[in-house]
Amino acid sequence: MWIARAICTRTYDTLYDDLVLCDPVKLAYFRQIEDMCGRLYPANTNIDYFPANFVVQNDALYYIDYECNDYMEEWNFENWGIHYWSRTREFLEYEQSQISRRGNKQR
Repeated sequence: MWIARAICTRTYDTLYDDLVLCDPVKLAYFRQIEDMCGRLYPANTNIDYFPANFVVQNDALYYIDYECNDYMEEWNFENWGIHYWSRTREFLEYEQSQISRRGNKQR
């Protein structure tokens, strides 16, 4: 997709920037998020699963955001977050909105 190709020439630090936008996310990261969910859901907790809230260091996935909420099925990883962990329609629409927003700020 042209959006990803145009932006991947820069250096980034988050899972969103480095992996989802530019490359496929490794299966190992999905396993790690599943492990996180396996601990969070029984504790009645959701985090913000948007990939910009995660960084990878030495192949370990770290959640770096502050947001924690009571568990709601509609906002869990399987029903919301996963749509932004690959180049899905939701992800591409979000990225296009960010490009448009950045373009409007530069005018």
